[in-house]
Amino acid sequence: MFLALLVTSCTPATSGSPTPASIGLVCTGSSIGTLTRAESELSVVINKAGEVSGSFTNNGTVFAANGKAAVSEDARARTLVVSQLTLSLDSTVAGRAGITASMGAVRTGVGLVGALGSSGNLNGVLDEKGAFTGTFRGLQGTYRTLMGCGVS
Repeated sequence: MFLALLVTSCTPATSGSPTPASIGLVCTGSSIGTLTRAESELSVVINKAGEVSGSFTNNGTVFAANGKAAVSEDARARTLVVSQLTLSLDSTVAGRAGITASMGAVRTGVGLVGALGSSGNLNGVLDEKGAFTGTFRGLQGTYRTLMGCGVS
């Protein structure tokens, strides 16, 4: 003898997941100066509050990228929509080195401290097709920056 039970759910069906708290944005393209063109890549995380963090690479130099974005929520598509980026960039790397020597009770040492890198900013707009158009200002000048972007 078998006993079969039919179990039904009492929770209402949902129409999908909520808007995410953050999105990843990856852009590739180039920065163009008067006589130069350099490969550029932006990889950042953007939250609902518009806070941005990640990295920007231009001509092989990697910058920490932090700043703000204009963000709105698209409830129908359940996603965040980014329309503008304002980022501060910093590629500074600091280091220390030291050496000590001892001769009997006498101890002597030499140390070095250094920092290398630069800072700048990246500002621009992102259209509905994922095209970023902006300006990269760095140590060596100002460059028009064009990149194609997608959500990662």
